Amino acid sequence: MSVVRSVTAFVNNRPCSMDDDAVFIGAVNTIKVEEGKLLGFNTDWLGFLKSIEEEGIKLEGLSALLIGAGGASKAVGYALLKGGCKELHIINRTFSRAKELADALSQIGSVFAYKLSDSAFEVLLKKCILVVNTTSLGMKEEDPPIFDYSLLKPEHIVVDIIYNPLETK
Repeated sequence: MSVVRSVTAFVNNRPCSMDDDAVFIGAVNTIKVEEGKLLGFNTDWLGFLKSIEEEGIKLEGLSALLIGAGGASKAVGYALLKGGCKELHIINRTFSRAKELADALSQIGSVFAYKLSDSAFEVLLKKCILVVNTTSLGMKEEDPPIFDYSLLKPEHIVVDIIYNPLETK
């Protein structure tokens, strides 16, 4: 069980207040006890945003491509929109999951959903400078490439949030 899932389950089974970010994202990964009351926060989105800013990447006005629609995707998409991206394009193997995430995130920005395909990548990479992988693909040596990496241009900024291996290809 992931730490976020177990913290969220802990919070859901006790009286707790959550900040607006945790409510929107639907997950808690940090709990603070204040005056005997539990306060739940989600810091994943802020950590992602700060890591982007520390690299000198300015999100204001960018179009971003978010690959994946799983658990981490909502926090990353939230960070990208809160950070100033003008458009967020979500691509996923299962279109319904991409659409569900796009619908949720469209409350705070301009968001579009696509089914994973080579032709969709080709079109989206022409309009998106920032590409963020939130899938687990790449964590195993035998994992196939997510898309044709030769489509990437020098101006693309690619972020991969997988944590194993420490260095990705």
